[in-house]
Amino acid sequence: GPAVTLGADTTATGQARFWVHDDGPGLTPEAQASLFVPFSRVGTGGVEGHGLGLSIVDRIARTLDLPISVRSIHGRGTRFRVALRPAKTKPRPAPLPAHEATKTGPGAMTGTVVVSIDNEAAIREGMRVLLSGWGCTVLAYGSAAEAVTSVQQLQAKPDVALIDYHLDNGTGLQAADMLRSAIRADLPIVLVTADRSPELREAARAVSIEVLSKPLKPAALRAVLRRLALQPIAAE
Repeated sequence: GPAVTLGADTTATGQARFWVHDDGPGLTPEAQASLFVPFSRVGTGGVEGHGLGLSIVDRIARTLDLPISVRSIHGRGTRFRVALRPAKTKPRPAPLPAHEATKTGPGAMTGTVVVSIDNEAAIREGMRVLLSGWGCTVLAYGSAAEAVTSVQQLQAKPDVALIDYHLDNGTGLQAADMLRSAIRADLPIVLVTADRSPELREAARAVSIEVLSKPLKPAALRAVLRRLALQPIAAE
C-alpha cells in the first residue's frame, strides 16, 4: 500500500506547519473540489466508510481558525497541511489553585464554566478544545435536555452558555429558555447562528441573549464570553 509520512516544519516568519503526505494515487482537480463535502468519497478502492472524516476535520479546523491546505498530483500522492499562527503572548504565569482562580486580569477566562450546546459532535469537540485552551471548564452537550440533566447531576454552576441556533430538537432560543428555567434564571447566553435576519436578533435581544454570526471568529467569541462571565450574578 501507499506510504504515509507525518512531519512538521517552521516558516521564516515563525509559523509552525504540520503535514501528512502519502504517495498514493493522488487526486484529480475535480476530486479535490469535493474533498471536504460530507458523504463525498473519492477513490475508495473497496474500503468501507461514510465520507465524513475529512468533513469533520474541516469543521474542527474552521472552528479553531486553523487553515488547511491540500496539494495533490494525480498519480503521485497528496499532502494535507495545517498551519498554526504564532501567538503573541507573554510567558504564562503559574496556575492558581482552584479556590484562588480569578476572573480578572490576563487570565480572566480561567475557571469559567461554559455550557456548550451543539447537535454536531465535531463542533462540540472543536469548542471543547478551543475553550479549554483559554482555561475554561467546558460542559458540552448535543441538546438542552441533556445539558440540564447533566448539569443538575454534577451540581455544576455555569457562568455562561454557548448555544447553536439550529438544533435537532427546537431552536437555540428554546434551548436557552430551558437552561434558564432549570439552572439559572439570569444565565448569560450566546447564540451562534448563520441566520443574519433582524427578526432573530431582535428576538434574542428581547430575552437578553447575545448573537454571534457564523463563521465564528475565536477573538470575538472570547471577548463576548469574557464580558458575560464577568457579569455579577443577580441577587436571588
